Amino acid sequence: MLDSLKIAPKFALLAAILLALTGFGMALVLAGQNTQIDFAQQEARGVRYLRGVADIQREAARASLQHDKVSAEWLAQLEQLQASYGSALQTDIQARAVVQAMSGRADWVVVRAKLRGLMMRIGERSNLILDHALDSYYMMDAVLNRLPELIDRVATSVEMGAEWRSAQREARFLIATDGLADTVGGLSASLASAFDNNSDGSLKSALGAEWAELHEQINRFTTARQKGEASAAMAISLLGGLAHFDEHACAELTRMLDERLNDLKGRQWRRIGATALLFGLATWVIFMVAQTMVVGPLLQLAHAARRLAEGDLDNVQHERAMRDELGDLSRALSGFREALLRNRMWEVDAQQTQQNAEIVASAVEELVVSCREITEQITRASSTTEELADQLARAGKFVDAVTGAVAGSGQRIDLRVGNGSIVTGEVVTISASGVAIRVNLMVRCGDVVEIIGLTAAALRGRVVEYQGGTLRLQFQFDEHSETAIRQFVATVPRQAA
Repeated sequence: MLDSLKIAPKFALLAAILLALTGFGMALVLAGQNTQIDFAQQEARGVRYLRGVADIQREAARASLQHDKVSAEWLAQLEQLQASYGSALQTDIQARAVVQAMSGRADWVVVRAKLRGLMMRIGERSNLILDHALDSYYMMDAVLNRLPELIDRVATSVEMGAEWRSAQREARFLIATDGLADTVGGLSASLASAFDNNSDGSLKSALGAEWAELHEQINRFTTARQKGEASAAMAISLLGGLAHFDEHACAELTRMLDERLNDLKGRQWRRIGATALLFGLATWVIFMVAQTMVVGPLLQLAHAARRLAEGDLDNVQHERAMRDELGDLSRALSGFREALLRNRMWEVDAQQTQQNAEIVASAVEELVVSCREITEQITRASSTTEELADQLARAGKFVDAVTGAVAGSGQRIDLRVGNGSIVTGEVVTISASGVAIRVNLMVRCGDVVEIIGLTAAALRGRVVEYQGGTLRLQFQFDEHSETAIRQFVATVPRQAA
């Protein structure tokens, strides 16, 4: 199948294969980027789910301090969150545990524990605990671990406040107090690390002032807690501040993750565009180079070969100075053309030689015909010579017969001239050359005159001379006229010379 393709489709197929390989490599690169994008998207899902659960946790802490019941809105909100993000984060078991803990007479300690378990599951499955960027990692630690823990410790410390002086609760009180201080310290360290590692300083600008105020409020609550003066109202006020800060912290974490996700997607599209542009440019350059240095010369060589095959050797001059295979092929084609030109010259010479041979043969044939005609003429001339010799012999006999007769006796004879006129003439002389007759009629040399009435056969002669009314007839000697001439001579009286 490939053998039937021409050069240009073969290069197109090669470009398609190169495109496929480039696309495969690009797919691998995009697969890595898609992994990062999926990672960031999963983090964004986790933060959004975590924000909703944090709201329920804060409401549960407030309800435990105010001894309220579980609100149906919490369950509806949790079901909505689970429907939106639960399948991707695989939190079905933890969500059902929270719903079960809230059912019936709720134990707030158990409810808060189940909510913390759901938060930890969200952090694990959403990749938040695996975040590689330090600013978002420490923000995740603050939102996922430190703030929820601080909310639980604030609620627990108020619940234990009335019993802290009993001997049985003193140890728990001290542990809770130290735990609260440690949690606040951990939250402060996480936020400080997030602020320090945030390159553009947007986190500190958005949360720094609010955290400073909240930190003062926490310190006041901790001091009151150590003195046993912390009340439920102080705790609820602090929970409100924590809720507000937690909301802003989650929003900032969501913003950071969204920016990272958009940056990843933008880089992906830019990389795709750059790759497509580079591949298109490379394909164009390869096509132009191939067209200029391979396809074009090959097409010219093919055209030259077709012209040579058609016998056009004069208008085909194609020799490239390149030192590659195409140059070798071009030089070979030029050598083939020169060989064909030499063959054509030899053929022309051979044709000229053949034409010359044909001309010589024709000349020889014409010479043979001419010789044959000359031979025939010679043969005819020989026959004529024999006839002349015979006539001369007869004329000799006639001379013998008329020897001595030089003049006639004035015999009158009748003559028929060539135009049919009959005249009477007088014989003047008879000799071997003919007869001289005097007539009263003008005749011309060459006229045929017939002597009538004297001989049985007609006796004709040709006027060879006419002068002074006398014409001279020259007889034609042959086997028919000889007898008539003899009779004529015998008839005319002869005189002695």
